[in-house]
Amino acid sequence: MEEVAMISSTADHQPTVCILANDTACSILVVDDDTMVREATAWMLEGAGFLVHEASDGVAALEHLVKSGPPDLVITDINMPRMDGLTLTEHVRQRWPSMPVLIVTGRPQPPGTRPYMLKPFGWDELIGAVSRLLHIDEPDFRRPD
Repeated sequence: MEEVAMISSTADHQPTVCILANDTACSILVVDDDTMVREATAWMLEGAGFLVHEASDGVAALEHLVKSGPPDLVITDINMPRMDGLTLTEHVRQRWPSMPVLIVTGRPQPPGTRPYMLKPFGWDELIGAVSRLLHIDEPDFRRPD
């Protein structure tokens, strides 16, 4: 994982941006077949300054990963058509073993799924989990208006 630096918020209260050592924003792939959940998750992450990509299922996510390269984090739902999140997680961990994957679902936690977050989740819970997984020690994110 690349070293992460934070850029402080400006006086006009723009969100803090997660910046990697190579001066690019931290990128996150959000994978969920529920459009509203996927877009709301992306909105929260973008509001915190992350570069967000979206995929509607595991197959679309793998296609994106192969075409665009790995992001800094994958957030995936479990129950999706074509390829579920657990199968996607296996593929990601085999090909990119150091890339963190956050599994989110509205159902009870399946054995061995870590890190895991239960839906529905709020801004604080999402940004807190992402910050921990990306090793951001002192996040100074502000909620988007």
